[in-house]
Amino acid sequence: MLRSQAILTNTRVTSDPLPRTIDAADDWPDLAARIDAAPEDAKVRGMFLSEGLRLAPKSVKSNVRTHYVPFSLYPVREYMQLLLQIARARYHSKPAASALLELGFGVYSQFASSIAGAAIFATVEQDFRRVCELSPKAYSVTLKPGGTEVVYAAPNDAVVKLRDVWVYPDIFHAGIWLGAMDACGVSGSIEVRRHSLSDVDFHMHWQQR
Repeated sequence: MLRSQAILTNTRVTSDPLPRTIDAADDWPDLAARIDAAPEDAKVRGMFLSEGLRLAPKSVKSNVRTHYVPFSLYPVREYMQLLLQIARARYHSKPAASALLELGFGVYSQFASSIAGAAIFATVEQDFRRVCELSPKAYSVTLKPGGTEVVYAAPNDAVVKLRDVWVYPDIFHAGIWLGAMDACGVSGSIEVRRHSLSDVDFHMHWQQR
């Protein structure tokens, strides 16, 4: 279960890994409005846009750029727009936030299997605590700006701060971390405290399945 408290809206959202749904007030217009709030010079690696395209229905591919160089940097705004288009088309029966959460689920495994990801997470195996501890390295090579700070990481409990992460940190990145839990063979919960559109704190609890 993912439990999230969004400070800006003073609401609580909940999610279960299966089915992966999130009870959030954010609708498509709310999520789209965040795009213009992201800095124009914020960038993300092309590998993530390419992975998004792999999941995109033909109706989306016909209206967007169709090639990205994996380790080149592209505008975060473009990535956010692409995610919304894919989420809305691929998961049209889901609420907006749940659709966006779903897209995040496979990102960790995709990055961990890349050259850069393998270099960072090679020693992780199925140790989610190590994923938490190594997350600053992963974020530093994938986003500009953007990063994580590990407040602490215990065997079954961690607090990680995401800062200057504009790509829907309270929803999409929550999905990424849920996917990392799944890849490590653990079940758990994430409490998300949102301070701004780009700054959130994750308090995570997990146990081996």
